[in-house]
Amino acid sequence: GGTFVGALAASQVLMQLPLPIAINIPINCTGSRFEFLTAATASTTVTLSKCTGAGFTSCTAFGTAVVSAAGKVASFTCASATSFTAGTDSLVISGPASADATAGTAGWAIYGTR
Repeated sequence: GGTFVGALAASQVLMQLPLPIAINIPINCTGSRFEFLTAATASTTVTLSKCTGAGFTSCTAFGTAVVSAAGKVASFTCASATSFTAGTDSLVISGPASADATAGTAGWAIYGTR
């Protein structure tokens, strides 16, 4: 899990977490949570990606968390379960390409199993 304090900039990276253990994130990201302290003005999509290799330049999106207009809590869409390899993969959470005018200070917990 993690937090980001303040307003989001366009394409803001909220978290880049190198994983020291192998984990599996279930389909639909079941058990995960993402929310803003300050409600979004418009629908706001946060992207979850699996990144591999040095510098985490090889990234593939595997899910999204969407906060509806005037909402605070996201609904997840993760089409399939995603496995991360210890020591080589990282979990990256990034904000929308266009920043919402009011959405800010975010907190999240992404559920995974070993």
